Amino acid sequence: MAKKVENIQVVQALLTYDTIAEASKHLGVHPSTITKRKQDKDFKKLYEEQQRKQLEIATKQLEATITQAVKTIKTIMLDEANTPQIRLNASEMLLRNTLKYNERTNVLERLNELEEMIKDNERNN
Repeated sequence: MAKKVENIQVVQALLTYDTIAEASKHLGVHPSTITKRKQDKDFKKLYEEQQRKQLEIATKQLEATITQAVKTIKTIMLDEANTPQIRLNASEMLLRNTLKYNERTNVLERLNELEEMIKDNERNN
């Protein structure tokens, strides 16, 4: 009799292991079991939800370290004991990433404004 595994177990294995073969080995099922599940609409939805949750957790963990990362780069940039090239690299990294952050923030703000405008138009029509 084939081993029964819940969809959530398959999803967790797929998010943990690099390949279907590794995930199936961990679960003790044939790789085709996972391949078949991946074609199911409900499974796909669950997988995408879990993947999104995992990404949100990782993003929050990264966001929690941003302040320390900036402090580290700033310390390297201002430390006159470092070579000019190292200080310049730190400066360039700080500027480049600040510009990227500002660009993304501006785009998101504009997108939110456009979405609000669309909602207002839909309500008024």
